[in-house]
Amino acid sequence: MAEMMGATIDFPVPKDPKFNNAEWQANFKHVLPKIAKTISMADQNLGPKTIQAMKELTETPNLSPRMPHYKTMDNYLAERIDDIAWPSVFACAEFGANLNLTAEQKSSVDSVFRPLWIHSCCVYDYYTWEKELGIAASHGEGRNIINGIALLGRLEGLSVNDAKEWLNQKCFDCEEEYLTLKKAYFAENPSASLPEDMRKWFDCQEAIATGFAIWCATTYRHHPPHQKGYLDYYEKRLGEGALWFDTAEDSEDLMPGGFEAGNAH
Repeated sequence: MAEMMGATIDFPVPKDPKFNNAEWQANFKHVLPKIAKTISMADQNLGPKTIQAMKELTETPNLSPRMPHYKTMDNYLAERIDDIAWPSVFACAEFGANLNLTAEQKSSVDSVFRPLWIHSCCVYDYYTWEKELGIAASHGEGRNIINGIALLGRLEGLSVNDAKEWLNQKCFDCEEEYLTLKKAYFAENPSASLPEDMRKWFDCQEAIATGFAIWCATTYRHHPPHQKGYLDYYEKRLGEGALWFDTAEDSEDLMPGGFEAGNAH
């Protein structure tokens, strides 16, 4: 475990231009290793695996330079899955649900879950379009918008509204495809014959897809009043006595003995 922790404790700062901010990068470099150590110590089996998945996320290729070269939506969506961080999300789900699944067990059902992953990509692109426009405006030069709406405009000549309708219909198609594949899978592999963690893996995957769709449809990240919504909530919680940290270093002051001392209480 010590070797695993040592190999994954140094997280490279994401290369995307929107992270080109000295304060953000300093916080990233300070907080991520703390999170890595805490998770690894909490579970010596799943913890290091989770951290490795998080590190691989920071190394995911930036899709922006690829956007002008995609020839189909299928090719784009296949790479968008990693781009929206789904592999690391799945690792966190395994960690949180305490699932002990082998790589072979997970890969055996990847094709069943793939429509859910595509569904999430389409939901995200549907709701994040305006956000992506803002990012392009603030970091615009040399940065292509990473969104299926832009690609549908280039490939099919669709308007924004028509592209959103395409994504909306794709979500319904993916849901139907998943339900068909799930039914076929359980016809060949009755639920009672499967390890409990495999049955829970289906619950996790469905919960991730559902929860993500709800988040996209409701978050201030995508909807008015946008940042003000977060600031208003922040002020509300301050008024209720909640404690917030001014810097990434402040959290250590509450736990002078370190992680182990905090756990002891």
